[in-house]
Amino acid sequence: MNESIGRIPVIVVIMIFIVAISGYIAFTVNYSKAFKAKSEITTLIYQNKNNIDEELIGKIANRLKSVQYSADDQYVNKNCDGSENGYKAVGSQGWCYKIVTTANENEECSVHDKKYVKIKTFISIDVPILKNVFSNLSLFIVEGSTKTTSCK
Repeated sequence: MNESIGRIPVIVVIMIFIVAISGYIAFTVNYSKAFKAKSEITTLIYQNKNNIDEELIGKIANRLKSVQYSADDQYVNKNCDGSENGYKAVGSQGWCYKIVTTANENEECSVHDKKYVKIKTFISIDVPILKNVFSNLSLFIVEGSTKTTSCK
C-alpha cells in the first residue's frame, strides 16, 4: 500500500508533462498553419496589385484548403468587426484584411499615393485542459502586410 501511494506524485508529474507537450505540439502545428496561410494570402494579394476581388478571394480559399488552415468564426468575427479597427472578415475563411493608403481620409486615392494590405490570421488552441488552465491564451493573432503598390 505504501509503495502505491508513493508513486502517485510520479504519475502526476508524468501527466502534467504529457499535457504540456501535447499543448506545445498543438500550438506549434496551428502556428505554422496560420503563418503559412498569412504568407500565401499576402503573396496572392500582392500579385494582384493589392486589389481584392471575388476571383482573388476564391483563389485564396483554394490555397488555404491546401495548407489545411481554418480558424474559429467567433474569433474572426470578434477581431475583424470592421467598424472599430477597419478590418474586414472574408466570409468563413478565417482571415481578415485592411487596406491602408497614404491618401487623406476624405480624399480619393491618386496616382501618387501608395497602398498596402494588412492581413490577420488566427490560431485557436482547443486543448480542453490547457483551455481551462490558461483561459486568456486561447487565441493568438498572426499579422502581416503586403508590399506597397500605387493606388491606381
